Amino acid sequence: MTSLPELPDLMTRREAIVRVSALLGGVALVGQDALLAAGAPQTERPSRIGRTFTQDEIAYLDEIADTILPETSTPGAKAAGVGALMAVMVEDTYDAGEQAAFRAGMRTIDEESLAVHGRGFMACTPAERLTLLERLDAEQYDYMNAHRESEPVHYFRMMKELALLGYFTSEIGYKQAMRYIETPGAADEEDWIRLFNGHDLDDWIVKIRRHPVGENYANTFRVEDGLLTVAYDGYADFDEQFGHIFYREPFSHYRLRIEYRFIGDQAPNAPDWAIRNSGAMIHSQDPATMPPMQDFPISVEVQFLGGLSDGNERPTGNMCSPGTDVVYRGELAGTHCIDASSPTFDGDQWVLSETLVLGDERIVHYVNGAPVIEYGGTTIGGGVVSGHLPEMKPDGAPLSAGYIALQSEGHPIQFRRVQLLNLEGCMDPAARNYKRYFVESDPSSCEY
Repeated sequence: MTSLPELPDLMTRREAIVRVSALLGGVALVGQDALLAAGAPQTERPSRIGRTFTQDEIAYLDEIADTILPETSTPGAKAAGVGALMAVMVEDTYDAGEQAAFRAGMRTIDEESLAVHGRGFMACTPAERLTLLERLDAEQYDYMNAHRESEPVHYFRMMKELALLGYFTSEIGYKQAMRYIETPGAADEEDWIRLFNGHDLDDWIVKIRRHPVGENYANTFRVEDGLLTVAYDGYADFDEQFGHIFYREPFSHYRLRIEYRFIGDQAPNAPDWAIRNSGAMIHSQDPATMPPMQDFPISVEVQFLGGLSDGNERPTGNMCSPGTDVVYRGELAGTHCIDASSPTFDGDQWVLSETLVLGDERIVHYVNGAPVIEYGGTTIGGGVVSGHLPEMKPDGAPLSAGYIALQSEGHPIQFRRVQLLNLEGCMDPAARNYKRYFVESDPSSCEY
């Protein structure tokens, strides 16, 4: 058996519980009453069970916590011994059902890691761990927003609560980091925007070929079970009705995260090349400038392809360029699509795409946390776009900003996460909304 620490001072814990609860949206923490009672005299403490966490399990919790709270200007969760604190809080403050759910969650993380990265969590790189836990965090966020009191708490919510609470009640966390809790929006805190809110498409604009902008023909784009879904059950014939759904405002410098999966069968008479084929358009033209017969927006595509379960490679995260040109490996690409170096994903498994977009200078595609292709020098030009207004295609013009759109190319697809971190903003450290991660200055956005 390993020796575990006692829970910290009651007042420290009470302060930390209030702050962690505020960070997580003002909700009560799992086992909150027991967490407070754990500092009371022994006769008032909840009944204890045997110390069941091994050193390996505590090391595993340390790595989970350190991925949530890595070392920055202050030591991270592992340096604070948060894994051991999480273990003692589970055993002293969770009931039997909550303990079982927490332990099952530990196993689930390893299983998810094996499925996504081909190895257990402890064998993964820090980037792979972060990619996985960010996906689980988005999953628990959506689950907790919809869950009823009678339903169990999501296991990753438990882990996140205990990682934060363990850190901010440790000596390191309390002395060096607690002060930052008081100021959400601090310079290092990332302000991700949920482009898809999980409920409706009010922030999006539909444009489908053969139809005017704003007409969502046959309810192609819809929300089902909290997922942004592209479906064709209302189509008798696909008839080259390529569609796109655009977020309502343009961006130039950002990180874009999209989690997607292919489902079901192709629409009737959709082209063969479009089977398990979709994508995200970046630097896209305004949908209001697209005539009814335009097929694709002038843009750069982060192409999503699904494997065909035939043993052949079919990478995803590729680059395609309808009405645009890019510079790849120092030369004008001169081709419509360039394959990425990603693995092939068969079946209906979820895939995480991330794109780093730095104006017209540099664009990098990532798949499940790994970089798979990089290019830059984006300009308007090339072909593979038709039905557009001639004035919308001034070939050779730099393409450094635009709208973001998700495709409808004939195969059903679902999206459960679409979020963006804007890298353009106020770069004046004296401003309230200054962020150290901004790379493009927008002085007009500064708030003092």
